Order: sequence, then C-alpha cells, then structure tokens
Amino acid sequence: FRWTHLGCPKAETRPSCVHEDGLAAVRCCSDSGSNSLCISVCAKEEVGANSRQGVAPLTDLEGLAATAAEAIAECSARGQRLCTRRELERQQCCKSGCAADFVKVWTADNCSVQQCKPRSSSGCASGASASERHRRWGGTSNRHAKYSSNATLAQLADVFWTDKGRSTHKYTDLYAAMWEGLRKRVRNVTEVGVETGGSLLMWHAYFEHSHIYGLDPQPMPPRKLRGFLGAREGRLHYTRCDATDAAQVAAAGLANGSMDIVIDDAGDH
Repeated sequence: FRWTHLGCPKAETRPSCVHEDGLAAVRCCSDSGSNSLCISVCAKEEVGANSRQGVAPLTDLEGLAATAAEAIAECSARGQRLCTRRELERQQCCKSGCAADFVKVWTADNCSVQQCKPRSSSGCASGASASERHRRWGGTSNRHAKYSSNATLAQLADVFWTDKGRSTHKYTDLYAAMWEGLRKRVRNVTEVGVETGGSLLMWHAYFEHSHIYGLDPQPMPPRKLRGFLGAREGRLHYTRCDATDAAQVAAAGLANGSMDIVIDDAGDH
C-alpha cells in the first residue's frame, strides 16, 4: 500500500492510502541542491496538447492512470524517484504539467491496509489495475462498473477518482443535498471544465437517466476520448469548447434552457 496525494494539495487536503495495484498520476522528483526538481509524466498523445510543460513517458504509461510499479519504473528510467508526501505538501510540484495538480499522484511513502480501509475501500483491493483502468477510461458497459446503482455521490467520487469527493474539495455532500431527490428525473446535465474526465463519469453513474455533456477548451487525446465515450449507452458527450466564447458555445449546439443542471468547474471565469 502506498500514499497518494493531490499533485498540488491545499493545506486541508488529506492524502489517500491506496493499494499499489490501484491507479494514480505520475510525478517524479530528483534532488538538486536544497530543492527537489519535479516533472509530470503525461500520456504520449497529451504532450503538446494538454501537457502544459509535462513530458512524454519513457515507458508504457496510460497518462493519469498508472500503477505504483509503473510509476516507479517510469521515474527510475529518468534517473529520478517518486516524490514524497512532504514534497507534494510543500507544493513543490504545482503547475509542473499534465493537468495533474487536481488528481491523485503516487508518492514514495508506504502505508498500511489499516490506513487504507477507513478512507476508501474502492482503492484497497489488490489486483485492481486492469479493472480500474478499464472502468476509468471506457469499460465495455456501464453495467460492469464496480459500483451499486444506489451508490452515493461521495462513493462514486471515490470510484472515479474525482477531486470533488470528501478527501479533496468536499463538494459531493452539497451536490447530493441539492440533487439527490431529483436523481431519477434529471435528463440533461452539462459540466463546464472536464480536466481528466472523472467527474463526467461520476455524473454519468449518478444521473443514470440523463445525458451528460462535458465542455472544455483543452483537447482530449484521441485514444482516451475513444475509450472515454465508448459503449456508455450514448449518454456521455464531450465537446472542445471555450465556455467564455459565445460563438463556441453556440456551435456546441446546446439550446438555451435545455439543461436541467449546469456545473461550472472551469475555475477561471
């Protein structure tokens, strides 16, 4: 078991203990004098698009979905190591690329199963690599995902590793208070600001009768996009769109008044 933390954690953000077969993003550190040099490793097709100074992997990685062994091997291939919890908590890796500031990142620090279970059982099971990767980036059917149809929004946030859950921004309790009673009736939901896509999958599972639309100005890598949208009952939609540009919003084809819920998670407008 190994600690994960947000790539750029705030003071109130807690780390999560995850089985090493789980999945998290990769940031590598190396010592340079009194400071640590930190880099972020993206999927190959993300470099130059979403990378924002991240680097392409030297090994076979799935972007933000690497096992601990894969992360260690990647950092070792670079002559580096996994960053420690302390380095991440000091925000030494903030804005180092791959949009990994707001997703879970592997650390060099080990933890125990006792520390894992109280936080999230979804990350404690061994042998989770293939199934978790399959679920996160496009499992063959929503029915095969490992969550109950009556799972709470907080539980779904853990399943899909979004930053909206109780271990990070803690938005899910507020969202559930507003929308739990409407869960079966909502038909159209738009989220502005997609990042890694975990929250779109969370909304897809939570509002099981709704179409979910994601808008983001950054392109999603083609391989990830195909898996992300594939076999999700035609209810999940992604459009590259700057929500501050009226022409782009109009071109997205979402009519005024057509949405039951709009979630603005773009962060800068």
